[in-house]
Amino acid sequence: MEHPTPLSPFTFSPTLAPFNVPVTTYLSSPSLQHHQAIASGALIFITTSPPKILIIQRAPTDSWPNKWEIPGGGVDLEDTTILHGVAREVLEETGLTVTHIKRVVGSADGMTFVTRRGLLVVKFAFEVEVRSGEEVKLDVKEHQRYLWASEEEIRRGKMEDGYEILFTGEKHREGILEGFRARREDAGGI
Repeated sequence: MEHPTPLSPFTFSPTLAPFNVPVTTYLSSPSLQHHQAIASGALIFITTSPPKILIIQRAPTDSWPNKWEIPGGGVDLEDTTILHGVAREVLEETGLTVTHIKRVVGSADGMTFVTRRGLLVVKFAFEVEVRSGEEVKLDVKEHQRYLWASEEEIRRGKMEDGYEILFTGEKHREGILEGFRARREDAGGI
């Protein structure tokens, strides 16, 4: 895959050191020896009251047409590390620049799934911070719309104005809610 825009430098939490390796290194571990690829997702929050997360709607001509998800995709062999793959996917899909990767959201072992082509993939979701002041610019071949949604809107599957949000899958929605829970814990909430 071509990487047209060089990535800006970013920082990451020391807890993410296991992901600061190339895909091939990570997949060489005995517990992942049967996996063929790594996918990533990025949870991007804005601090409003209530806090909101960026969700993007898949293009009508893509797989899972018109469904909602967080930015992300496959980590490429050309990506320097898994974390670089996360930052690249965010940049390609949203035009936003990752400045810091904060944590893994959900299981540190990831979620395993099989693609339609039969590839065994492990997916990790990361909470990321992006450069302030940048505007979301979608790649129209992949996504058609974006929203900043509150936890309650994600939970209900409906925006305040009644617009329905249908996710690519229930696990996707649960992962987003897990991200909100982790942020509440950081803030000392329940």
